[in-house]
Amino acid sequence: NTLDSIGRPLPDREIHCLSRCEQSRYGEFRYSTVEDLVNAVPEGALVVGGAAIYELFIDSVNVIWVTVIDTYIDGMDSFFPEYKLEFTLDSVLEEGKSKGKGNVNYRIEKWIRNL
Repeated sequence: NTLDSIGRPLPDREIHCLSRCEQSRYGEFRYSTVEDLVNAVPEGALVVGGAAIYELFIDSVNVIWVTVIDTYIDGMDSFFPEYKLEFTLDSVLEEGKSKGKGNVNYRIEKWIRNL
């Protein structure tokens, strides 16, 4: 659903998509199981999605990059899975105020899985 909501693949990226739909819409590689996708993608691939995708992959990754947005959005009902017990904050890669309306504070954090 995330790829469809964007409406096109992001430039200069090879897209591997977990989907119930087998038909490629944008030339991406599609997989029906997490196991098939994990076995097919190169090491270091990034997982992008919504809450359901993150929940499926959280146990398969050792590094996560989280953008923390300092705001409340009325009606928000999807969240990144709990990770702070299994990961340790490694660094804050960027922080600032968003551009455009709202000027929301944000930070991009890198977390490493506890061994």
